[in-house]
Amino acid sequence: MVLPKLLLFFILLISACQTNVPRPFNSAFVNTNSLPSNKTEIIKTQISKKDQRVHIHKKVESGKQKFKNCTPKYAKSLIESKNWNWTNCFGIVEYKTGKWKGWKYEGQFYKGNAHGKGKTFYQNGGIYIGNYKFGKKHGFGTSIYSNKDKYVGEYKKGIREGRGTYYYLANNRFKGDKFIGEYRNDKPNGLGTFYYLRNDKFKGDKFVGEYKNGKRNGLGAYYYFRNDKSKGDKFVGEYKDGKKHGKGYYFYNNGSEFLGEYKYGLRNGDGIFSLSNGRVSQEGVWKNDKFQYPKKISRIWSQTIKSLAEVVNKRHKNTFVQSHQIQKEKQKNIVLLKKAEEEKQKRKALERRLSSLQNEKKKRIELEKKLAALQSEQRKEKKGVRHNEIGSGFYVSKFRHIITNEHVVNKCNKITVGDSMNTQVPADLIASDRRNDLAILQTISMEMASIDTKSFVQKLAIQIVPVLSGGLMRSEDVTGGEQIYVAGYPLGNMVSDQMKLTDGIVSATKGLDNNVSQFEISSVIRKGNSGGPIYDSRGNIVGVVVERFNVNRTDSINFAIKGSTVKQFLSAHNVPTKWSDRQKKMKTKDIYQIASKQTVMVVCHR
Repeated sequence: MVLPKLLLFFILLISACQTNVPRPFNSAFVNTNSLPSNKTEIIKTQISKKDQRVHIHKKVESGKQKFKNCTPKYAKSLIESKNWNWTNCFGIVEYKTGKWKGWKYEGQFYKGNAHGKGKTFYQNGGIYIGNYKFGKKHGFGTSIYSNKDKYVGEYKKGIREGRGTYYYLANNRFKGDKFIGEYRNDKPNGLGTFYYLRNDKFKGDKFVGEYKNGKRNGLGAYYYFRNDKSKGDKFVGEYKDGKKHGKGYYFYNNGSEFLGEYKYGLRNGDGIFSLSNGRVSQEGVWKNDKFQYPKKISRIWSQTIKSLAEVVNKRHKNTFVQSHQIQKEKQKNIVLLKKAEEEKQKRKALERRLSSLQNEKKKRIELEKKLAALQSEQRKEKKGVRHNEIGSGFYVSKFRHIITNEHVVNKCNKITVGDSMNTQVPADLIASDRRNDLAILQTISMEMASIDTKSFVQKLAIQIVPVLSGGLMRSEDVTGGEQIYVAGYPLGNMVSDQMKLTDGIVSATKGLDNNVSQFEISSVIRKGNSGGPIYDSRGNIVGVVVERFNVNRTDSINFAIKGSTVKQFLSAHNVPTKWSDRQKKMKTKDIYQIASKQTVMVVCHR
């Protein structure tokens, strides 16, 4: 039961982030404000006409330490020859193109490599702060990975080597878990302690013992603190590849105990089971965790197994002494980590602001052209529109955000929305999730709209009213047999472009292939319904129409995406919306009125 956790633990360790900092070749030497403010001098700035790289090389005097070999002549020769052999210099390297695009390094250099104290920002959002040696992590450092996990400990030649602590801070099934121990070859090797702090059946469990190649191998002790019948149990013994294997001593919370042999996690071989009063209940041979037949067991052999507990407890104390030293080093880096994160956020905010100011005028001109072209198509080529793909969607925020299916807007030259074919306006694709088949659109704002389209944009603003009163996302998922209503524009390009509402029930709470993010519905689904909202009998949105599975030519099974999956997708992309727990049932005609104002036709122009 613990093996899957350990497998994922080591996968995360291996794939978390890059180990080495590349030499500053094909990079931009920028962001001079991050350099030390005391006695800083720009000694060379050069803009390459060939590739527009900017190199700003600085000489720094900090306290009594003076950086030599950073003369203008020397720096110039290095830049022109592209022999980045900078020595005893502090600098900032930001990679704009190529394999390392998005990386940024700030720190000390020696012979062209990151050497000494430094920090690296990775393109995936990860951060490393610590020591470098000839371009590789070496010494003590702290890594914050893209999934918010964190490692604090020692590195050697770019990989985890020595003492370290790994914190599971990601929002997954291992949230809050922690490993403290020895590393070798980037994996736990040696003595270590694993704390299970998750809010599930392993809550509070702890393992103390030996590791080899990332798995429990050797002597170890497992402490059970979960809230079930095993609470208070303890096992001391030998492990192999993460499982009990060899001699072992199991203490039960009721005072009874088992001394014997284990094989692949189960009792196999000689063993003695004693009750809390010390009386032997079963003594003999065990197989696959079950007693087979009696056999006299040597008491000297049983005492040898008991001695394992004393060895493990002694090593456990040594672990805590060493981990305390690691915690002291961790505190030294807290301030640096905080500053690094603040600087990262400021840099992103400035980049977004600068980009917005530079492109605002250009975007307005482009949008005017798009609107003019669209209006022309609507007037001259109405029949041509019928060849485009049509789906459904619905508003989820007062900022004109629309939810639909990813397959509805996939590979579109442009996307438009409206309550009919004749009232379409452009919409931008904000985010998409192919795995769950979800997408977020956003319509144009009043400031960027032309005079001809402002009247329809105002009409769209009226559609947002139900989002604030009725038609909100429900906070709980559907239940089997629940009454539902499906809204959308099925066959909108063939029958009529009027919004349609059909009723049905929740047939099952799982989707195709037991997909827990979906549920099955009995409502009739046709082409064009994809992406439309599903309402309960109280006017709350509980899901999104996603697909149908054809059983034969005359019958099909229809599915929808659960509201909880939609909520996670909106939260991940910071879309502001409201949730509802409205309990009062509504008439069908009232639900239709909400749906007609909230639901839109989505047209994919190919």
